[in-house]
Amino acid sequence: MPIKSLTTTTLDGTPDELTGGQITGSTDLNIYKKSNVVATGNNNANGRLTSGKTSASLTLGPAGVKSATYNGTIDYTIAANIQP
Repeated sequence: MPIKSLTTTTLDGTPDELTGGQITGSTDLNIYKKSNVVATGNNNANGRLTSGKTSASLTLGPAGVKSATYNGTIDYTIAANIQP
């Protein structure tokens, strides 16, 4: 398939009332053929926190796209100390 871009959006999570920990997301971030930080935790983001709603959008090139139903998998890695 002639892929032009694959973008993700991750909304901010709700801050934890006790610790103030929170996950902050990124909007319209292109992740096609590159690594990017889609969400980060603040200094108090320890334990079990949840991001906000997430979504992905695939943009295909103008030629060679056939009408059909397609499925795919998004693999991710959770890593510490990555600088955006």
